[in-house]
Amino acid sequence: MGENHRPPVPPAGTIWERLEGMQRSLTVHGFSQETMEALREQNRVEDSHVHDMELEAIFKDLIKGQRQP
Repeated sequence: MGENHRPPVPPAGTIWERLEGMQRSLTVHGFSQETMEALREQNRVEDSHVHDMELEAIFKDLIKGQRQP
């Protein structure tokens, strides 16, 4: 498997993840600047956005994450 085809490496604390084409969405517990640096180091990241989430949205992502294979 070539460098361009390796699977994305989720950061520690990931409770939910969605990959659609080249766009990846993550909900990460304990997200920090170090987490972002690790993502950029381990994956090809061209652009990123960080959003604080409401408790209800975090809970929904936690449930979805438990259902993922």
